[in-house]
Amino acid sequence: MDGTAALVTPSGGLAERQPWTPGLFEDMPPETALRRRRAGGQPPGSGSTSASNSTDAVGAAPLPRPLPLRRGRWPQASLGNLAELLAPPPVQPTRCQSVLRAHDGRDLPGALSVNPYLGCALACQLCPAALALQPVDGTANAAPDPSTANAAVLAKVNIAERLREELRRPGYRARPLALGSAAELYQDAERDLGLTRAVLQLLLETGHPVTLRSRSPALLRDLDLLRALAAQNLLAVSISLCSLDATVWPRFEGRCAAPSQRLQAMGRLARAGVPVGLWLGPLLPADQDPQREALFEAVQAAGARFVHWAPDLGQEDDLAALAQRFGLDRRWPELDTTLFRPPAALRLKEPAKPRQVALF
Repeated sequence: MDGTAALVTPSGGLAERQPWTPGLFEDMPPETALRRRRAGGQPPGSGSTSASNSTDAVGAAPLPRPLPLRRGRWPQASLGNLAELLAPPPVQPTRCQSVLRAHDGRDLPGALSVNPYLGCALACQLCPAALALQPVDGTANAAPDPSTANAAVLAKVNIAERLREELRRPGYRARPLALGSAAELYQDAERDLGLTRAVLQLLLETGHPVTLRSRSPALLRDLDLLRALAAQNLLAVSISLCSLDATVWPRFEGRCAAPSQRLQAMGRLARAGVPVGLWLGPLLPADQDPQREALFEAVQAAGARFVHWAPDLGQEDDLAALAQRFGLDRRWPELDTTLFRPPAALRLKEPAKPRQVALF
């Protein structure tokens, strides 16, 4: 079938509906989501929008249509399968053979990256990292497949153990690691598995510099480690935001926390002495985000020191002018690479020796 979900009307005919995007109504009961979908498919307060008139208040060109990253086709919504479609992808524990990957440094500084998770429960639309799935067996990168990019979240349950071994290699030279370049570090699985926290603990133990990026205020659970790393000039953090407009950001960040919550997290990090900045992404056309200037003003008020975005998207001059206007640096802070000391070998607990049983 094509990309349009069709529902049966009370008269028995077929009513053509707009393409339905998983991720818009994750926090609603299935019945509420479907009822609002029938009313026009827009979040509360955003007004009704049709396919032929999907424009903002000032009549600009339509926003890019979000991509169905978790499915190969647009699903047909019904009360029977709506809860399944809205559910986050399952978490699959896996054991990796290596964790350090080559990194081009375009989004996060660092020649090497570390990702505790592959695949993302947030399922942000138009997110290039959602398609950057890498095998966990050390082989070459797989070809991106939009239909399966977020079908499951792979959790590298032995990542801290493997990272310890790789940091102990002779001749290893410490450079800032890009943590979380391919998937959200603080998605739901982190609450139970604590893989990101284990990596941060190891980096603090070894004095290794690290940069990280997150869309979740849940990173404040590790504020103790973030503060300790920042105190030694070993850490810089960026919080991802694309817009403050309530009619724009839910289209692309359906499962993410509201921008106000991420700004509050940015403020707490800044007050704790952690260098924090803005990652502007996904980067939308300027005429589709009338509140971009307000976004720069809000992050500056929250304590952001720097801003960065995906390069080569044709908005470099305008964004650089906004950054200069609000006193935001274009460069990440320089981190200390001289404190690194190779970690000690992991001591495994020896099994208890068998004891002789007295027969008499």
